[in-house]
Amino acid sequence: MASKPSHFSLDISKLNFVLKVLKHYKFPEARWLEFGLNLGLLHPTLKAIESANKEDPSNCLMECLAKWLTEGSDHTLVWQTLANALNEMNLVSISTDIRKTMADPVNEILQCYISRLAQVVLTEESVDLLHTEGLISKDTLTKVKSCGCSLVGDPMLLILSAVAEDHSKLCTLTSILIKSKEAVSLASDIIMEYGKSFPSAVTVMPSCQEASTSTSSRSGQLQDSSSETQVTTNTDATAQCVVEVIVHPGYEAEFDRMEHKLGTLIHNIVPLIEAAIPSVNDLKTYIRRCHRDLKPRLKDANSFDDVMEVIEDE
Repeated sequence: MASKPSHFSLDISKLNFVLKVLKHYKFPEARWLEFGLNLGLLHPTLKAIESANKEDPSNCLMECLAKWLTEGSDHTLVWQTLANALNEMNLVSISTDIRKTMADPVNEILQCYISRLAQVVLTEESVDLLHTEGLISKDTLTKVKSCGCSLVGDPMLLILSAVAEDHSKLCTLTSILIKSKEAVSLASDIIMEYGKSFPSAVTVMPSCQEASTSTSSRSGQLQDSSSETQVTTNTDATAQCVVEVIVHPGYEAEFDRMEHKLGTLIHNIVPLIEAAIPSVNDLKTYIRRCHRDLKPRLKDANSFDDVMEVIEDE
């Protein structure tokens, strides 16, 4: 996949997140001063931090990063800069992990939504799915449940790692989030941003060009599931078009499951219909009265299964 410009720029509001990432990858805090120098901070500035914090490496690292995040430019405040600084210190393993995971272009899209993800409370079923789908480990599964089923700290970093290794996991994550009512809008925003940034990674249904922009801008505005969905139809044939729908390939399995459930439902319903309706002709008569447009197709239906096939096709 081609690289994209960074979606996720670092600033002082990301200080705690950066600290968690460094801790997660076991950065040696005692080397904070060397780290600061490689980030471009001046030696007198770093010695002042050391003096003010009584040589406490943890606080010194935090103040060092705060200074960098406050004074750096948009061009340098990216994960790649941190990875380069770590590499200069010969901390190759940590540098590689951060470059591979945090600087991954698809992963950076997800990072933009971390604060919103932290506010979502998942169901235990959804947390189990995170483990089943390989987004978190078994030990992390227990930790997430003990913390109220929220994605904060190490669990979120493990999800980021999983997405970096397999970009389809981003769609897996959104499909799990959609199961929680409060996260539907968030999941939609993530997948739509992915679709805009990597259009070749999604399947686009046929559409008219005029509808594309307006549909994309409205896609994140989801109604409450209890309200009715309104569909507006233009009666002017010259102005009609097909609305653009972006479906990530990761959703194909979900659609397959839905189709399987529908098939099972219809299979179970047919015997009930046969027991309740005297004949196939009675069923055909009823359907013709309800759906006159099906009349031509019902002519060749000679069994209950034939009639049900006409209904399925519709």
